[in-house]
Formats: sequence, structure tokens, C-alpha cells
Amino acid sequence: MGRKKIFAMTWAEYEELCNTLKELVEKSEVIFKSILAISRGGLPVGVYLSHQLKLPLFVISAKFYDNFDNTTLHIDPQISGVGYLQSPILVVDEINDTGATLAGVKGHIHNIGFEIGTAVLLERKHAKVRADFVAKRIKTKSWIHFPYEKLPTRIMYEIWGFSKVN
Repeated sequence: MGRKKIFAMTWAEYEELCNTLKELVEKSEVIFKSILAISRGGLPVGVYLSHQLKLPLFVISAKFYDNFDNTTLHIDPQISGVGYLQSPILVVDEINDTGATLAGVKGHIHNIGFEIGTAVLLERKHAKVRADFVAKRIKTKSWIHFPYEKLPTRIMYEIWGFSKVN
């Protein structure tokens, strides 16, 4: 079995993707009234878009990778924020890997009765559910290490078999 690869994104690359995403949303015909960031990876991009688009930010917790169990999506029904969530809502995350997290949150918010759009910095080409706004579609199966995340540890390299690609 080959080593799993890690792509370590720089802050400059991250900022460029955020700017691209902001421009795509601004060019849209939809005028969003709230941003809903999926915790945790969607928080930095949610904060960025909230400031740039001058929209209130809310947070929902959705987790697919929990103690090596990647078969169950956990969505916290509680949405955090100050004020009232208003429709249409822009749901944001950092990456759309398979589409399962995005589909789960989208369904949950839609069932509450809100109109939504979805936005991600990166979307894997094999994702079964597509985001409405995507800064960049990627082919790589490499693990994406975002600049705000803790640096990979020796365990990732030596025990899990990761190797750095950039």
C-alpha cells in the first residue's frame, strides 16, 4: 500500500480561494441575508465571508469524522449566532469531499424551512452532491492541510503512512 499524501495549503493560497468564493457569491443573483458556517472547517471561511459580504454569521456543528467512524453524520440541531437567521442562507464549508456533510446540513436547514445556497473553497470532483459556489474543484485524493490547522505530527507520517506532496 502506498503512502497517503498531504497537500499543505499556504495562507496566500487560502486567501486567494476565499476571495474567489466571495466574488462568485457577489456575482450571483441571490442576495443572501445570513451565513451559516459548518463547524469546524467552515468557520474561518464563514468569518471571512461574513466580514467581506457584511452578513451576520451563524454556526452549525456537523461532524462526519468522529473517532475513525466515517459512516455516520452527526448534526447538532442547535444553531449558534446573535440575532435571527434569515433566508436565504449561505451555508459554507472549507471542502466538499464526498458531498455527504453538505447534503446532510442542506437537508436539515431546508427541513426547518429556509432557502439556502452552498459555498465551499474546495470541492473534490468525485463529490456526489455539488455546492452552488466553488472556488476550486480538485482531482487530488491527498489530505488537504489548511493553514489554520495544527501541523501534521510524526504519527501522521510514520504510523498512518502520510507523505507531504508540496
